[in-house]
Amino acid sequence: MEAVAPPRSAFAAASTALPALSGTTADASAALAAYLATAGASAAIVGDYFIDSEIAIPHSVTSLEIPSGSRIKVRGDHAGLTRSGTVTFRELLAAPVAQGATTIQAAAATYRVGEYILVTTYDVVPKSPDKYGYMRQVTAVNGKTVSVDGPIPRGMTLQPRTAIVALAPSIRLWGAGEIVSTDATVTKRPLLAFFAVNDPKVEGIYLHDSGGTAVNLAHCLNGTIDCAISDLKDDGVNYFGYGVNVTGATRGVVVKGRISRVRHAVTTNAGPQVTGIGPAGEPEDCRFEPVVENCSDKSIDTHRVGWNTTIVPNVVGGRGGVQIRADNTHVVGGTIVGSSGPGVAVADVVGVPATISGTAISYLKASGTALLGNGPVNASDVTIRDCYGTNIVLKEGSTVTGGSISAGGSVGVRFMGSNNTVTDLQLGASVTTPYVEDPGVTGNSFDTAPPDDIEMLPAPKSLTAINIGGTVAVGSQLVASSGTWDVIGVTTTFTWLRDGVEINGAVARTHPKYDVISVDMGKTVSVRVTATRTGYNPGTATSPGVAVAAGPALAPTTAPVMSGTGAIGTYLSVTKGVWTPAAQSWTYTWLVGGVAQSGPTGDRVQIQSGWAGKDVAVRVTAARTGWASGSVTTPVMRMAGAAIANTVKPAISGTAKVGSYLTVSNGTWNPYPGSFKVSWYVNGVVVSGLTASRVQVRSDWSGKQVNARITAAKAGWTSASADSAKLTIAEAPLLNTGRPMLSGSGKVGAFVSVSYGSWSPSASSYSVAWYVNGTVVSGLSTTRVQIMSAWKGKTVVAKVTAKRAGFTSTTSSTTALTIA
Repeated sequence: MEAVAPPRSAFAAASTALPALSGTTADASAALAAYLATAGASAAIVGDYFIDSEIAIPHSVTSLEIPSGSRIKVRGDHAGLTRSGTVTFRELLAAPVAQGATTIQAAAATYRVGEYILVTTYDVVPKSPDKYGYMRQVTAVNGKTVSVDGPIPRGMTLQPRTAIVALAPSIRLWGAGEIVSTDATVTKRPLLAFFAVNDPKVEGIYLHDSGGTAVNLAHCLNGTIDCAISDLKDDGVNYFGYGVNVTGATRGVVVKGRISRVRHAVTTNAGPQVTGIGPAGEPEDCRFEPVVENCSDKSIDTHRVGWNTTIVPNVVGGRGGVQIRADNTHVVGGTIVGSSGPGVAVADVVGVPATISGTAISYLKASGTALLGNGPVNASDVTIRDCYGTNIVLKEGSTVTGGSISAGGSVGVRFMGSNNTVTDLQLGASVTTPYVEDPGVTGNSFDTAPPDDIEMLPAPKSLTAINIGGTVAVGSQLVASSGTWDVIGVTTTFTWLRDGVEINGAVARTHPKYDVISVDMGKTVSVRVTATRTGYNPGTATSPGVAVAAGPALAPTTAPVMSGTGAIGTYLSVTKGVWTPAAQSWTYTWLVGGVAQSGPTGDRVQIQSGWAGKDVAVRVTAARTGWASGSVTTPVMRMAGAAIANTVKPAISGTAKVGSYLTVSNGTWNPYPGSFKVSWYVNGVVVSGLTASRVQVRSDWSGKQVNARITAAKAGWTSASADSAKLTIAEAPLLNTGRPMLSGSGKVGAFVSVSYGSWSPSASSYSVAWYVNGTVVSGLSTTRVQIMSAWKGKTVVAKVTAKRAGFTSTTSSTTALTIA
C-alpha cells in the first residue's frame, strides 16, 4: 500500500504538543483531538499514545494514517476513534408500506431528491424483538408519493416512520499501526465506531486486545473494513469480543481482512437507540469475506437481523463456521476447515431460505455436522470432506443439489423433518448409511449420483519423525513409533525393511514390533509406516535405518557343573549347561590355580600330580551365530590337600557406637596362613569396599549388628573363613542441621506454618507440638495452624521431633513468634 504523506500543517501541529506525549503514560486525548481539528483533509498520528477519552474524527479529515510503529492505547471503558453523522426522526408515514414497495406515502414532511432516509416501523423481524428498517435514497418526489432507490424487503404496518440520515463524509483510516486496549477487562466499547458514515474504509490497521467490539458500524452506507483484528475477550456474559459488528440499517459494507481469536469475526445486530425510532435497522446487501482463525464462537454469525447478506467463508478452526439467523442469506464458495462445531448452521428462526453454493467444508471435529439445517436452506454443489458428525442434517422444506461427501462420518443425511429433497449427491466409501429419517417424518426425497469424480484427499503427512525404539541387537524386540499425522483418525501399518528391502513376513503389520533375528546382524533395519483413512490417499513415512549388532552374550539358565573326587589320577568332568538362547557349540578351558592349561580342551580331564593341593575350575564358553559368546566358570574344587583350620575365632574390640573405631583380630589358625582377608557385615549384609581390620562406625550402622569375617589362605591349602561374634551398635541421636522455621504474618486469624528443618541423617517421620507462652497446646499437631484470638500478645513456638529407625529421636524448636 502506497503511503500518503500528511500535509505540512499536520506535521507542524504534531511537532508541538504530541511528541512530548509519545511514549509516556500521559493522556494524549486532548492533544490528539486538537491536532485533528487543524490537520486538514489528510492527517497522520505518529507515535505511541494513551487516550483516556474517545476521539471523534472531525468531518474535515478524510484520510487518517496510523503508520507502522504507531499505537493508540485506549485506557478505560470508552471508544477509541469515532466518526458520526446523525439520524433524526422525521415523521410517521401516512400509510403502511407493502413488502417490495419502492414508494412511501409522506404525511406532512417534505422530502428532497438525493437525500438518505431510514424507513422503519414498530413491526419486528419474525421471532425477534428487533425492529427492522432500511436506508434508502430518495429518487423522486411526486406530491406525497416518495420514490426510493430499492424495494423495501418487509411489509411495515405498525406506525411506519422515517428519519433523515445525514451521513458523515467518507473517511479512510489506514496504515500499519495499532489500536489496542490497555486492559481488556475494562474496555467494552468499540475500538473504532462509525455511526451514519458514508463509505468508511479501514485498511491495514491492527486492532487487538479489547473487551468489546473492534469495529462497529451503525447506519453506514457502503465502505470496506480490511484490517487485522485479534484477541478480543469473550465470556458470553460480560464480554462479547466481536471483530466487526454490522448494525442498524448499514447498507453495502464489505468486510475483509484477517480476524482471529475473537467471539465472532463478523456479526449483525439491530442499530443503536435513535430518538423517535428506537433501536432499529436491518443490515442489508453486505458482504463478509474475511480470513478467520480460531474464533471462540461461530466465526461468522448473522443475528436475526440482516437481509441479502453474502458470506464468502475462509474459516480455520474455532467453535463453528457460519451461523445463519438472518433471512435471505447467501453463502457463496469459500472454505471452512477444522472447526469444532457445524460448518454452516441455519437456525430455526430463518424464514426466507438461506442459499449455500460451492462451499467446501472439511475436517470438522467430533460434533462437526457440515450442514445443519434447522431452518430452510437451498444448498448446491457443497463439498464435504472428513467431517466427523452426521454430514448433513435437514429439518423442513430444504433442498440439496449436487455436491459430495467423503472421508468422514458414516451417515450422509439425516432428515429431522419432512418435505426435503436431496438430488445428485455423491457419496464416498466412508458413507455407509446414505440417509436416516427421524420417526414420523414424511415426503423426503433422496437421490445420489455416481461418485466417479470424488477425488481422494491428499495423503496424510507425518508431522513427527518415525523412530525405532529398543535395543538394536539380535534377539531384541524393536518397537516403531506410529508418528503424528496431520489427519486425525488414521490407521497405521508397519513394514520392516532390511537394507531397504521388505522383510518377508514383516509387511503391512498392524502391530509396531519386530523381533531381530540372526540374519539381521550387520545389516541396517528401518520401518515404513503407512497411514490410511477412508477417502484419503495413503501416506507413508520411513524411519532412519539402524545398524543391528550381535545379540547379547549367551547366558546359562542352568550353569555347567564340574564333578569328580579331586584325587590324583582320577578324572574331572563338566556338563555343557543349558543356555539362552540355545548354544550351537562349546569350548572348555581348564584352570589350575587360576592358570589356563594349554593341554586339555575337552569336557573331561585326568587330574595330574602337579595339581595336588590346588584349586581347579573349568571355563565353559557357549557360541551361537549372531550372538556374542557367553562364558561361565564353575566353582573351584580343591584337589587333594587339607583345609586350613581356625582354632580361635576372630574378635572385635572397640566401642560400639557411631564415630568410634572397631578393630578385628585375625584369630588363630593351623597352619599359620599366608594371608588374611577381612569382610565386615552389618545386619548380615557385607559392606562393599570395607576390607581393613580397623574401621570407623558409620552413622547408618546405628542400632544394627556388626561382625567381621576373616578368610585365611595358604598355598596348597583350602582357604577357610571364620566369623567374629556380633556387636550391637548403640543408637545415635538424629542431628539437627537446620532449625525448623515459622512462616506467616503472626496475626490473629491468620495461619502460621512450621517447616521440619534439616536433619542428618534424614528423618523418616516427624511430629509437631505447638507451645504458647511455653505451654503445649493439646491436640494441635499439624504443620499449619490458625492463630487463635487467645494467643494475642503471646509467644508461639513449634517443636519438631524427628524420628528414624535405629536412631534416637531428637527435638528442635523454632524461634518464638509474638502474635500481634
